[in-house]
Amino acid sequence: MPRSSFLHRHAPRALLTARTLLATAAIPTAAFSTLVTTTHTAQAQDSADDLFKKGNAHYAGKRWKEAYDAYKAAYALEQTYKIAGNLGDVALTLGKHREAAEYLSHALRNVPPEKAAMKQQVQTRLDQAKKEIGTLTITVNVEGARVACNEREVGTAPLTGEVFVEAGATSVVVRAEGHKDARRTVALAKGETKALEITLETDPNAGAVVPVGPSGGSGGTGGTSGTEPAGGAAGNGASADANGGVDTGGMSTKTVVVIAGSALTAIGLGVGIGFMLDSNSADDDANSNFSKVETTLGKNGCAGNQGAAICKDLNDSLERRDSSKQLSTVGFIGFGVFGAGTLAALLLWPEEKSESARPLGSQFAFAPTKGGARASFTAQF
Repeated sequence: MPRSSFLHRHAPRALLTARTLLATAAIPTAAFSTLVTTTHTAQAQDSADDLFKKGNAHYAGKRWKEAYDAYKAAYALEQTYKIAGNLGDVALTLGKHREAAEYLSHALRNVPPEKAAMKQQVQTRLDQAKKEIGTLTITVNVEGARVACNEREVGTAPLTGEVFVEAGATSVVVRAEGHKDARRTVALAKGETKALEITLETDPNAGAVVPVGPSGGSGGTGGTSGTEPAGGAAGNGASADANGGVDTGGMSTKTVVVIAGSALTAIGLGVGIGFMLDSNSADDDANSNFSKVETTLGKNGCAGNQGAAICKDLNDSLERRDSSKQLSTVGFIGFGVFGAGTLAALLLWPEEKSESARPLGSQFAFAPTKGGARASFTAQF
C-alpha cells in the first residue's frame, strides 16, 4: 500500500486535552462515565496511530520485520483497512502467505468504494498470497456453529469470508450445542479453492438424563420367583451375598478393584499404541497418495476428478489417519485414568483381613501387528 494514501486522523493531543477539560466543566456528573470511555477510545486510537507511523517509517527503510511488528501491534488496538492492508503487504513480503491473505482480505472488505485504485492494489497482493496457499469457502446449516481448521478457530457460522489454510491436508471440525460434531478432511494444493458444505445433525442424546435403575435385588427377594431364601440367586443370575452384593468368591473388594483396574489400564494402553501405529501408517499412505495425485493428475488433479480411484484412496487414507489418531488419544487417556485409579486403590485402600485371601499376580503382554497391535492381560488370584 503506498504511504501517501494514508492520512493523519486526529487533532494534536494538546488541543484534544483542552477541549476535553472544557467539556468536563460543562457536563453533568451522570454523563462523566461516557466522557471517560470516549477519552480512553481516543487514547487507544492515538496509540494505534503512533504504531502505524512507526510501521510506515520501517516500511520506508525496508526494515520488514520491524514494520511487521509495529503494524501488528497497531492492528491489535484498531482493525482499520489501512493498518490491515499494510500489515498484509509486509506479511506477504516476509513469506507469511496465509497470514497475509487474512489481513489483505479484511482490508479488501473495508476499503471505501470511492478508493478504487487502493482496492485494486489490495486485490493484487491478495491474489499473490492465495497462489501459495489453499482457500476454503465453508457453509454450515446451523447459525453460530464454531468452525476450526487444523485445530485453529476461524470463526462462527455464517463465516464472513474465505478461510485460508496451508497447502496439503486440512482437518475441518464444526461444533454446535445440541448437535453432533462434524469432521471433514480436505486436500488442497497451492492456489486451489474448494467449497465445503457441512450439515450438522441434531444430537438426540444432548442434555438427556440417564435413569438410575434398582440394584440386583436384596438377599430375600433377589430370586426371579421371589421365594428363594436370603443369599439366593440375584435377578441377573449372579450369586448375591446376605447384603444383596455380588459374591466375590472370598476375595477382598480391594483385590477385585485392582484386578479390574489393571485390566482396563492394559486395554487402554493397547488401544492407544495400536491406533497410534495405525495412524502413522495411514499418514504415510496419505503422503504417498498425495504425491501420486500430483504425479498422475497434476498440481490440482483432484479438483475436478473427485471420482478418480487415486483421489478416493487419498481421502480414505486421510480419514483413516484422523480416526485412528482420535482413538489413540482416547486409549492413552483411558490408560492414564485407569492406571492412576488402580495405583491409588493399591496404595491407599485399607487391607481387609480374610482367611481365604490369596496372593495376586498379573502379567501384561503387548505385540505390534500389521495395521495395529495385539495386547493380552492375565491374572492369577
